[in-house]
Amino acid sequence: MHQTFPVTGITCAACSVSIESYLGKTAGVEQVAVNSVDHTVTITWNQDVISADGLARAVAPLGYGIITASPEDYPEADPEVVRHDELMKLRDRTRNAIVLAVPVFVLGMFFHHFVIGHWISAFLTTIIIFGPGADFFRNALKQLRYRQTGMDTLVALSTGIAWSYSLIALFTGSHQVWFESAAVIFAFVLLGKYAEDRARSSSASAIKKLMSLQPSEITVIRNGQEVTLNQKEVQPFDRVIVQPAARIPVDGKVIRGESFVDESMITGEPLPVEKKKGDQVKAGTLNQMGNLLILAEKTGDGTLLAQIVRVVKQAQSTKAPAQKLADRISAIFVPLVALMGLLTFAIWIIIGGIEVWQQALQATISVLIIACPCALGLATPTAIMAGIGRAAQAGVLVRDAESLEKLASADVLLVDKTGTLTKGHPEVTHLEMAGEDEEVAAAFLALEQTSGHPLAEAIVVYLKELGYHAYEAIETTTIPGRGVAYNQKGCFWLAGNRLFIESEKIMIPSSFIELSESWSEAGQSLVWFAMDGEVKALAAVADPLRDECPDAIDLLQRLGMRVVMLTGDNEASAVVAGRAAGISDIHASMLPADKSQFVREMKQQGHVVAMAGDGINDAEALALADVSIAMGTGSDIAMDVAGLTLVHANLAVLAPAIRLSKLTHSTIRQNLFWAFFYNLICIPVAAGLLFPFTGFLLSPMIAGAAMSLSSVTVVSNSLRLKIRRIG
Repeated sequence: MHQTFPVTGITCAACSVSIESYLGKTAGVEQVAVNSVDHTVTITWNQDVISADGLARAVAPLGYGIITASPEDYPEADPEVVRHDELMKLRDRTRNAIVLAVPVFVLGMFFHHFVIGHWISAFLTTIIIFGPGADFFRNALKQLRYRQTGMDTLVALSTGIAWSYSLIALFTGSHQVWFESAAVIFAFVLLGKYAEDRARSSSASAIKKLMSLQPSEITVIRNGQEVTLNQKEVQPFDRVIVQPAARIPVDGKVIRGESFVDESMITGEPLPVEKKKGDQVKAGTLNQMGNLLILAEKTGDGTLLAQIVRVVKQAQSTKAPAQKLADRISAIFVPLVALMGLLTFAIWIIIGGIEVWQQALQATISVLIIACPCALGLATPTAIMAGIGRAAQAGVLVRDAESLEKLASADVLLVDKTGTLTKGHPEVTHLEMAGEDEEVAAAFLALEQTSGHPLAEAIVVYLKELGYHAYEAIETTTIPGRGVAYNQKGCFWLAGNRLFIESEKIMIPSSFIELSESWSEAGQSLVWFAMDGEVKALAAVADPLRDECPDAIDLLQRLGMRVVMLTGDNEASAVVAGRAAGISDIHASMLPADKSQFVREMKQQGHVVAMAGDGINDAEALALADVSIAMGTGSDIAMDVAGLTLVHANLAVLAPAIRLSKLTHSTIRQNLFWAFFYNLICIPVAAGLLFPFTGFLLSPMIAGAAMSLSSVTVVSNSLRLKIRRIG
């Protein structure tokens, strides 16, 4: 079983590590990944060994809650609702802590000589300890019982020491109390967590936007009546009515009406696309002007929009290599900080003697509070989450975080021809007819309609688009490897290759011979049509290059990418397509095993290889590439293997995706640098490094503010990815 659940009680990256570590050792659990940004856990487990409720019970003693109820049955179990409820609770705790901490701060700073002020501060701080701050102590004790640590441990330890010492001092008649430190630490930590969680919620907004594209009410025609249904009630083959300015709720085909549809939220293309009878439309796109009647083909969870949401959610729960390293550091960071706190106290006493014990205690508290690993733990996942969401909006589905990170360093792009550089289906590029066009076209169309050959199908579509109509249905004979013929009622028509024409001793006018040579040199397939012993038409059919291909390839090459074509087609066809696309490095007549071997050779030479393909024959090579890219109109196997999918098979979005990958990678580096630099500078200062030279000793209150600010800084830096220019 593989499922994602909301989690409550996560306060920092160390919490994620604790949950993963503890659940990973639970019998029946095969894989677990916690997303510390949106507070969810994705678990793969054996249901025969442990149930979903058993998973929740396993982490409950640590202070975490896994919500296993279905959002369909219990709306309050929806991850979005859970996150909102958690945020509202945190807001209330923060507000209460600030209201109580402000008078404690004022009394401590300006009225510290008044004993009554100390007693008031003690009372208010104790309320904070057992009110807004109680969860820190509760969770720290639960984690300690199972030898786990986290931010709660450091906050509880530092504030607990300050509060306990101050109470003892107050009852023994001392005026040296730190109630304001304990109270303000709680206020700053909670305020920082609230700001951080609000920012984190913004980093997940891509999914919210995608989900909001699905209309809640859908009008369909059933039994001749218009009926309003919800999303889950609509079925394939329902006829769906879409009004102007309404979002299309299903994947399907237009069966009546014409309009322009804004597909930018799915494809990233800014210009509306004209839709008429027979055209495909996708759920979530915006109908602009006309009324449309759509035959539903895919509904609910089967639509492209639903698939995009699923893939983005799955990708945001994966971890990039940098995150795995940060998690390992976070796992040992809290115990290390506790040890540093003890060393700080010991060094102060050793150097200054017992009379400096109050400064030693202050420095220890500051070290414990300032060194929380939150910024380190958030550095990578917030950037990855923002990057994946931005990619989805641009028309690129990222299946795993590692692919997004590796794309930044890819220097070789291998592309298949058919379906990747080309449209993937043959189209008529040229048609020459002799004699009466209506008569020739009607006979040609009638003949080709009886053939199932792809070239014949392309000719049928082309002639119908030109407005021609076929003669009445006829019975034909198919000659394998040659073509199709009709020989009845004194008529002899045939359509096929030149070998077929010549074998029947058909006369070929010189004008057709010249055209055939020219079109053949361009790598196009030819279909000849003859009536009563004379060639009357010649059609050139090719799999045309995608319109965006030349510009897309040129942009990729200007970004420093070496682009190589690998195709199973013949040399002539490959060279024509490659040159048209702007590719000079062309390898033709390649079997799937040849493509795989080429990928291996490139990797052995030290290249970071990206590969784009759309077919089953590309699946093995895609799996071997460092970064695999599937075309959205290709085979399911290719898309299942690929780390990235171009939703509408548009290569033009690949260059922006590379820029986004580099920006994401750069943001991760900036975040990690800040997190390490922050700790490198702040911990020695908190420990009192400047005291011998300047007499300055960091206040625990300032340490709490600095710790909160570091996390907010990292999250805010990641959110810049949402507004950075990539196209």
